[in-house]
Amino acid sequence: MYLSRLDVGGFRGISTLSVEFQEGVNILIGENNTCKTAILDSIRLCLGFGSERRDMYVQAEDFFVGPDGKRAEAIEIGLTFAKPSQREQGIFVEMLSLTEGGLPVICLHVRYTYDGDHIRRRAWGGAKEGQEVPWALFELLSYTHLEALRNATRDLSPSRGNRLSRLFLKLVAAADEREGYASSINKQLKGMHQWRELRGKASDKIGEHLKEMVLTGQTRNVSIEFVDATFREIVEGLRMYIPRRESGAQGEQVEGGVLVGDRFQISQNSLGFNNLLYIATVLGDLLERREREPDAFISILIEEPEAHLHPHWQNTLFRYLHSIRSKGVQVFITSHSPTITAKSAVDSLVVMAGCSGKIVGTPIRQIGLEDAKKRHLQRFLDVTKSQLFFARGVILVEGISEALLMPWFASAMGPQFDLDRNGVEVVNIGGVAFEPFALLFNSKDGSKRLNTPCSILTDDDCGGDGLPSSRAANVLSLAGGNLRVYLARRTFEFELYLANEELTKEAYRGLHPDTPPSAGNPETRAMSFVEHLRSNKDKAVLAQCLAEKLSDAGSLEGLSVPVYIQRAIKWAVLRDETQPQ
Repeated sequence: MYLSRLDVGGFRGISTLSVEFQEGVNILIGENNTCKTAILDSIRLCLGFGSERRDMYVQAEDFFVGPDGKRAEAIEIGLTFAKPSQREQGIFVEMLSLTEGGLPVICLHVRYTYDGDHIRRRAWGGAKEGQEVPWALFELLSYTHLEALRNATRDLSPSRGNRLSRLFLKLVAAADEREGYASSINKQLKGMHQWRELRGKASDKIGEHLKEMVLTGQTRNVSIEFVDATFREIVEGLRMYIPRRESGAQGEQVEGGVLVGDRFQISQNSLGFNNLLYIATVLGDLLERREREPDAFISILIEEPEAHLHPHWQNTLFRYLHSIRSKGVQVFITSHSPTITAKSAVDSLVVMAGCSGKIVGTPIRQIGLEDAKKRHLQRFLDVTKSQLFFARGVILVEGISEALLMPWFASAMGPQFDLDRNGVEVVNIGGVAFEPFALLFNSKDGSKRLNTPCSILTDDDCGGDGLPSSRAANVLSLAGGNLRVYLARRTFEFELYLANEELTKEAYRGLHPDTPPSAGNPETRAMSFVEHLRSNKDKAVLAQCLAEKLSDAGSLEGLSVPVYIQRAIKWAVLRDETQPQ
């Protein structure tokens, strides 16, 4: 079985929220303050309800406070586990329920209440409140949490309950087997000749002074023995080292494939490598438990696994995390990494966003993309394009020219339209294949689209009849939901020239000083200019020169923004569809 649904109410920034999950890896992405950590913590509160060593507790500050200042009366959290096997249905019978379609599911509910003095909690299973859950079942619901500000070096170092010792305790679970390991080590230590001599010298030294202080007839000798260490104490004292070289030259002393003396402590590693060591140790612990307890639900919750990792390490880490799906461990991740987002299967992404004062989680797989569209989207989600999942607003453009100049146009409209300050991402599609991206935003069903305003800017490529091309008409048909489409008359460069003729000609003369002046009315001159750009293949270079010119001038006073671009920016920033003045 796997955790398929989370329902939360009254917890931190969440008034009410339902999120659907899939088997294997689930990646919660989105901007800050969209309750990604709160979702992981709500899972922890349920799965850890019956643990003797809980790692988190509900406080008064965890109860949701609405805009009116009223505190929620209760925190309600529900977990639904789908596809339980016949054996799991028998084991978790006290938590068994049926969906409306008659499918068996396992349900766990937790409620916290606060009366101003005390926080009380209770849990029940199944569909109806009151069904008690045996404590033995809570032991079969486990998670491991890797917090965002984890200290990998500290948690792998010798100490009580460190991560390395937990792995050894899982590897040797039987009490008699642990006792055998400890007895063997203690026996070897006591029998070492050097230690026997050293203990004898220490005993003699103490006795030499003691005989001068005791009365006649009292004992003058002492015996020094090792205190037997338990298996736990031994493994908690283990220290991890990293080899500088894997093997020595002929004649060099090698131990376990590592050159003796040619190794360093993990505190000497980079933070990124220690982060990988830490995750590897935790996964070793989890997979060992998976083998020993086939009936247990096992999960790992990782906040920001990209911490201290360069992009290639992020890629390899995530490829491995996806691979452990077959081993029966469900993975929940929060991330701000476009690299990770771009390399992950789109079905694993859950986009978190604020919408009308509420938190909304949208799994991409529920948007309803056809397989072909999904594959197309996956191919195009490089690191730059994947940033749209973290944005408050999105502007999709055809090419680099629009992408280069869009921030300048927004700034020219006023400081309230600054794209960075408003969290608006300009995405260069590199062509006109807008549909896979548009389908993320345009559904009429609010639960099947991203709750982010999105604008498409494209050319109408009108012909002699003055009507938009069939391609442009197809793009217009994508509008709906949170998506709007805005067309340039003819082309972007045509609109740019009409709005900023002198500025554009000046920038172009920097590329081609001998360009002859154009004649005729403004539209004729604009068409002539566009033909020059096409013949010289200068569109992207012109945009770069114009951007540099605006940067060097330090002022946007002379820049006019084409109306269709103003409309696109207003929608992406403010969800405002009114016509510019």
